[in-house]
Amino acid sequence: MTQSAYASLAARSTGFQSGIAQAVQLNKVWRQSSIMASMIGQFITDETGRNVVDDGTIPTIEANFIAAIQAVTRKKVVGNHLNFYVSATGNNANDGLSPATAVRTIQQAATLSYWGYDFNNYNAIINIGPGTYTDPVFVQGMPLGCGQLIFQGNPSNPASVVVNVPNGIAFSISLGVFCTISGMTISASGSSNLFVSQGYGIAANQAWVNVDHIVMGSCQTSQWNSWNAGVITANGAPVTFSGSSGIGAGTNLGSQIWLVNSTVTFAPGTSYTTGWAYAQGGATISLNNTSYTGSFTGTRFLASICGIIGVAGAGINVIPGTLPGITHPLGWYG
Repeated sequence: MTQSAYASLAARSTGFQSGIAQAVQLNKVWRQSSIMASMIGQFITDETGRNVVDDGTIPTIEANFIAAIQAVTRKKVVGNHLNFYVSATGNNANDGLSPATAVRTIQQAATLSYWGYDFNNYNAIINIGPGTYTDPVFVQGMPLGCGQLIFQGNPSNPASVVVNVPNGIAFSISLGVFCTISGMTISASGSSNLFVSQGYGIAANQAWVNVDHIVMGSCQTSQWNSWNAGVITANGAPVTFSGSSGIGAGTNLGSQIWLVNSTVTFAPGTSYTTGWAYAQGGATISLNNTSYTGSFTGTRFLASICGIIGVAGAGINVIPGTLPGITHPLGWYG
């Protein structure tokens, strides 16, 4: 029967009563009750290529239904982590899930981690091959269910993976991201003002960035910049500072930098126009039990406007710069 006739059928509200059933009415009712099940079965077959058979095994149909949903929404990560791959000869049209299908930019690999996956509390590891990368990396918020976002170059040879961003920020990490940046050399050019942020190597804004076996190259504004409750920490790992920069490790607005128990190396020719360690606005730089190799040209530290630089009583000359540190009113060093 037609849809309009079915819509006015009294039996839709009262149910069929005793008597002779009309075939057109029952056929329409059976069609109405089965069309959604038919659609779901077709959806499973279309998205998974699996048969949907009424053989009494509901768990199999349910598993196939879940697989179909994941095929068009997010795939749940199983195992310890999900790898993405970046290559200097890659192509951003690739899926980035194997060395053979690597993408060209670090940003594209990061973007892919936000699409189509539920990380199920596992990590996303972005494996970066040797070469030079000039595109900025910007991540805001964590991929769904991701434990940690890891940018991994070559920890045994950081010079082989170079991130050199002109007129920008090499790594801009913000809004709840927990990540590790490992095994690469990072630099950035460009000057900053109230309207433009450029020339930062690593910038952490309301995010936690752990660095491991990295080399910081020339950064026109600041090699590290944590602000607005951001945290940058080496977690005891060795870090090398090199090149010519405005600031080395800068903190502001209640943020923190931790180089506790770390080894800091200053490459020959390293220099700072403002100073290496700079804390202000209630921010903290912790340098307890930090060891230094080499030296740099420029001011050792600046602590101002409730900025704190802690060296566990190691003295004002422990940081190996050529110019004395500066403690402005309300700043603290010690």
